[in-house]
Amino acid sequence: MRKLIESTFVSLDGVISDTTPSTNPQAQPQKWGSPYWDDQHSGYARDLLFASDALLLGRVTYEGFAQAWPPRKGDEYSDRINSLPKFVASRTQPEMTWNATLLKGDDAE
Repeated sequence: MRKLIESTFVSLDGVISDTTPSTNPQAQPQKWGSPYWDDQHSGYARDLLFASDALLLGRVTYEGFAQAWPPRKGDEYSDRINSLPKFVASRTQPEMTWNATLLKGDDAE
């Protein structure tokens, strides 16, 4: 069995994402986290990423990441996140690209 490390960016009042659903094509980019993304936070995110051998993502996060990350290349963080295998939890059948595998079945049962 492999070790699972979970990391979520959340504000003190419990906000994880914008009030506009991320599946909405008119959604605005997240703005609440940017002022707090400093060198310490960047180091934390980098350490987590480089200690990982795969990423476990939900469908909505996967779809957003798969659109945003592949064009980014040439720095160690982008190259690392792009090269890692991704495992996607979803009850739907999204198209799997970007080195991703759809997890089949309901592991919660």
